Amino acid sequence: MPRYIDADALKDVIQQHDYPLADRLNSVDNGMFTLGIFQAIDEQPTLSPDDVRGVGKWIQLDYTDEAYGIVYKCAKCGCSEIGEPNYCPNCGAKMEGSE
Repeated sequence: MPRYIDADALKDVIQQHDYPLADRLNSVDNGMFTLGIFQAIDEQPTLSPDDVRGVGKWIQLDYTDEAYGIVYKCAKCGCSEIGEPNYCPNCGAKMEGSE
């Protein structure tokens, strides 16, 4: 499972602690080393909320609730739901075609 972190907070921690990592890397200048780390952090792709929670779709089941209507199943997690809300109440996936 991916771990999502605040890249700016990570850079602040690196800068505050001034980690002496460069001293262990054969006299690489610590400032240049830190800039290289910051550049590597900045070059990482960012994620949209849909990347994190996923996108799914509702699958209509053969079962219909007599009191409430058609029953659907989330293709991502299998949660059953009456109607077709924009997001799955179980896994949070945004459903295809929803605004």
